[in-house]
Amino acid sequence: MSRTLQLVGLAVIGVACVLPIEARAAMALCERLHAGEVAEDKSELVAKQRALESWLVQARKYGEQYTRWGIAWNRQLDCARTDTGSFRCKAVGRPCAVRQVPVDGAIRLKRGTSE
Repeated sequence: MSRTLQLVGLAVIGVACVLPIEARAAMALCERLHAGEVAEDKSELVAKQRALESWLVQARKYGEQYTRWGIAWNRQLDCARTDTGSFRCKAVGRPCAVRQVPVDGAIRLKRGTSE
């Protein structure tokens, strides 16, 4: 490789490193709070699964990308034992989707708040 070609290559790399690069962080876009139907079963695990499935049905109305319970905002999965010994569970949370580009009018949510 000639010396001139090496210098030109280094110059191109140097210019590329100096040019400003627009960076955008991914953000969660969340919808309004949804509650699934109350699910009851003798098994706490089954009751939890059914409660989550009910919540997912609600979240899916916004699109498949909103069906990730793990990124739902202010999510809660509460269960209680009934007098008959079965478990009643309910899933509540704001379905969210990850976006690379923020949408106009998006409201930033703060951790620990319900809004």
